[in-house]
Amino acid sequence: MPFSRPFACQTTSARCQRSWCGVMIWAACGEAARAARAYHGLTRALVSNMVVGVTKGFEKKLEIIGVGWNAKLQGTKVVLNIGFCHDVPIQLPDGVSAECPNPTQIVLTGSDKQMVGQTAAVIRAVRPPEPYKGKGIRYQGEYVKRKAGKSFGS
Repeated sequence: MPFSRPFACQTTSARCQRSWCGVMIWAACGEAARAARAYHGLTRALVSNMVVGVTKGFEKKLEIIGVGWNAKLQGTKVVLNIGFCHDVPIQLPDGVSAECPNPTQIVLTGSDKQMVGQTAAVIRAVRPPEPYKGKGIRYQGEYVKRKAGKSFGS
């Protein structure tokens, strides 16, 4: 009998087996080659993220720090007013939804972990937090290391 683990192998056949607690995914590994074993953890993590995404979903929260800076939703776009001479519209991809509980906070939700994180990174890249005053778009709870400015005096 070949070696088998839950959520394990990518190389040979994968079969779906019903059990008393729901659907369990088993992957049977015929060969224990080094290249095949390298994908065990990756495949397990990807399948686990898919299951969590469908059951609970993923969420990223962004904060906007700056006087007069805000965000608003217009259909499937997030429009950022963050100190440029123009508003910055960002189109949300399919599968990612956003809400703005207040003008300085953006909450992104979706079932695909990679897509939610990538969308949050695209929004953050428009105006990343700067180290002198801390202004910019940051993830909720992100720590920005502050620098001392120029000191005047002799």
